[in-house]
Amino acid sequence: MSDFKFVPTIDLAMLDNPSSRTQLVQQLRQALLDVGMFYVANPPLSPTVVAEAKTQSEAFFALPFAEKTKLDIANSPSFLGYAMLGAERTNNQVDWREHLTLASPGPESISGPVYRRLLGSGQWPSASLLPRFTPVLQTLLAESTALVTTLRRLIAEAIGVDSDKLESLFDAHHQQYRIRLIRYPEVAASAEETQSLGAHQDTSFNTLIFQIGAQHCLQARNNHGEWVDCPPIPDQPIFVVGRGCQAATHGLCRAPFHRVIPPAPGSGSRLSIVVTTGIGYDTPLKSPKTSEVLSTMRTQIVANNPGHEVSLNEGLEEDDEFETVGMKVLHKLAKSYPEVTRRWYPELLVEPSH
Repeated sequence: MSDFKFVPTIDLAMLDNPSSRTQLVQQLRQALLDVGMFYVANPPLSPTVVAEAKTQSEAFFALPFAEKTKLDIANSPSFLGYAMLGAERTNNQVDWREHLTLASPGPESISGPVYRRLLGSGQWPSASLLPRFTPVLQTLLAESTALVTTLRRLIAEAIGVDSDKLESLFDAHHQQYRIRLIRYPEVAASAEETQSLGAHQDTSFNTLIFQIGAQHCLQARNNHGEWVDCPPIPDQPIFVVGRGCQAATHGLCRAPFHRVIPPAPGSGSRLSIVVTTGIGYDTPLKSPKTSEVLSTMRTQIVANNPGHEVSLNEGLEEDDEFETVGMKVLHKLAKSYPEVTRRWYPELLVEPSH
């Protein structure tokens, strides 16, 4: 991480010829090591899909509260659904936002360890209310999934690791991608302490952020503790390194702290759509196979990135409490959403002490 003053742009059009491709890979490596996030120019997305997703997001959040709460996240053992304003906290402070979380299609039947219940595809609004919502958002999710897969392989190339080794950390059959629609309302000028989303690192492997609207609300923190604006750029989503990527790359790629500040009074609500990818739930944390993958990647990282200190970061280290990534994710979600846990996983519920 560096004292960066702006978030760089990676132009995928540079993949079209060998000389510019080499330059792109070098630029990507610099972005990963110095910033941990970057704009994606010329992404392979349908020309109108983001604009259509914006329209559908606005339509969903405009629904009556009673309709939105029919999709309450507490209804879903997969922790997918609607969360109302003020339902979440970051750094012990309420986040002033509402959101709907959905997911890529899961398996037809779910069996095995309890964490596989996370693989549900979620609760989608009724077609009678929003007939275009599901096809549009499913298209954006599918195209974003393909984009993220391309970027993962480019990341492997940029830092000098075997892309197949990195891909082995993801589920070849039921890798889950989650998509979240978020509305951040403007707040009164007097509400100085209100946060839209507090400073945090993403726990996923990566997040792809589509900023909708003109508000300058997303910020990233550089090595000097300064907050750097990440303004919306039309047709350019932002790729953010998560702690899963930081762990898999032994700390070479750093997950940046970032936050969302409230929209300025009078500017209206801010909308964003984020797509997240995590390490495969079935990835074992205590197995020779995982150890071999991580050890090989570490050797390659050290050889191809001289002068950079590497260490296995939290998330993929051997864990005496959890045997798989899925169990670790489930326990984290259980703490974040006690109402879901109380209904679907009472054995995991940790009641607050008095």
